[in-house]
Amino acid sequence: MDINTVKELIKLLNDENLSVLKIESDDIKVHLERDTNVSKGGSQKVVTNAPVERKETNTPADPSKYVEITAPQIGTFYTKKDEHSSENFIEVGDRIEVGDQIGYIEAMKMFNDLKSDVSGIVREIVVHNGEDVEYGDVLVRVEPEGN
Repeated sequence: MDINTVKELIKLLNDENLSVLKIESDDIKVHLERDTNVSKGGSQKVVTNAPVERKETNTPADPSKYVEITAPQIGTFYTKKDEHSSENFIEVGDRIEVGDQIGYIEAMKMFNDLKSDVSGIVREIVVHNGEDVEYGDVLVRVEPEGN
């Protein structure tokens, strides 16, 4: 991608008054953001070849019927099977069983498997691959069997 293309994308961001612009092709990923808190026209942050994460959700009509799987510790939550894989442990809509691995948490170079304590359908993946989590943060929402 040349500098003129980047300039055109920044112009598009400004002309359309967008706060975020993400573009992904086979070999290029571009993420542009405008800081809307800056008083004079904002500023742009350009990140290329950065992974584009998508929050997957199937928000329930009644969220109280879902079971939340939470972080048992502080660390970095990973949903991918390994760092070079595009395959996730779980996807929205998957049926999981008690004991199925849904990801892992890395803390101080120790990798701890995170297993489901509920059987049901994955309805929302709250935390993206590689995000830091605190103890008790909601990671995944599952609709338990029988609901």
